[in-house]
Amino acid sequence: EDNSVMAGAHDLVVDESSPFSAALLSIALSIHSILEGMGIGSAMSVSELQSAFIAVAFHKGFTAFALGNGLIESGYWCKPKRRYFYLSIFSFVFVADLGIAIGWAIASSGSEMATAILTAITAGSFIYAALLEVLPEQTKIAEREHLWVEPLIFFFFTGYALMSLLAVWA
Repeated sequence: EDNSVMAGAHDLVVDESSPFSAALLSIALSIHSILEGMGIGSAMSVSELQSAFIAVAFHKGFTAFALGNGLIESGYWCKPKRRYFYLSIFSFVFVADLGIAIGWAIASSGSEMATAILTAITAGSFIYAALLEVLPEQTKIAEREHLWVEPLIFFFFTGYALMSLLAVWA
């Protein structure tokens, strides 16, 4: 049985025999959620805010699904552990607000350099996840299924280029 959870930009493995696996998943995705929130909070204009919000809102749905699925696979939906399920989900949701507050505080300090660094960190976390988590895993799947890898790589870079254009125009 395959215990990997596909979450938009994340292939995560949850070990059903270890309750710490689900806790680690919850912590990792909460940190990721803080970074997403920082990206929203650092927006300096309405158009930047709209772009960041749309990107994060779309992505967050997949990430939330991965977290919920991972927690359920680890047995956190069972009656004795259900409170940990809700605790993980609520903390995942509310740490984004913490990230927004951090991003807003840094952006409102007036330092354009700090805002640029914050935006770069947020964007870098997405690029890191895509290049080091998603692409290698998807390439393995394509090779295992005897599919061409070239279209996968082509569409990855095409998507990256289109998102970059969106960022320039927004």
